[in-house]
Amino acid sequence: MKYIVLILCIMFLMISKRCNNKGRKIFIIMSAAILLIFSTFRGSILGGIYKGNDYDSYQNWFFTIENVKISLTNDVLFNLLMLCAYKLTGCFEVFVFITSLISIYGIYKFAIDNSKNYTLLIYYFITFGMYELGLSAIRQFLAISIFLMSFKFIHEKKFLKYLIGIIIASMFHSSAAILIFIYPFIRNPRAQRPRQQIRPSKKAPSFESAFFDKFLIKISLRTVPAWCLQPLQYR
Repeated sequence: MKYIVLILCIMFLMISKRCNNKGRKIFIIMSAAILLIFSTFRGSILGGIYKGNDYDSYQNWFFTIENVKISLTNDVLFNLLMLCAYKLTGCFEVFVFITSLISIYGIYKFAIDNSKNYTLLIYYFITFGMYELGLSAIRQFLAISIFLMSFKFIHEKKFLKYLIGIIIASMFHSSAAILIFIYPFIRNPRAQRPRQQIRPSKKAPSFESAFFDKFLIKISLRTVPAWCLQPLQYR
């Protein structure tokens, strides 16, 4: 089932690159919608074999949320979101839908805004274990998605907006607070490496080394935002 989801998502993304702006948006939305539907109903699809390790724990948490003490030091936004979903609907799938929508939107927006080859970047996300991890680690994945949506503020040199984004992310999962240090790391010129410096190694007699140098580095550079690989000029 998950392979069908993968094929459909990537197929729609590939089609989107051949369309005009309106068609592009439609096929990107269709691709994201497939992941969203699968994520929302993963607890019942094929007996729940893809629901994630912590799905049942979150479900129990949802139906006992009224007994949870909500405080600023205890993932306050996540608990408030869960409490609102419980009070308004009493349906755990609605809560899963909302969290999945935020998470998938953050991933897709980051990929499309920062990479010409967004299809490949989203393919990495689905196949390299990140998506499956997100099915279990709901809070962590929400925090990561909000961080990715705030990532553009690093490039725009808007520290205050980036800080607000990280604060919001940390209110879904407190560990996101450490991401505040990403800003000075990326803005530091010494942390930058010009794109020209990443070259295939001259000492690459083996097939594995040649593959890494000529293929993996090449496709990785196409998916990483170009401004992250170039020295930044300060005014």
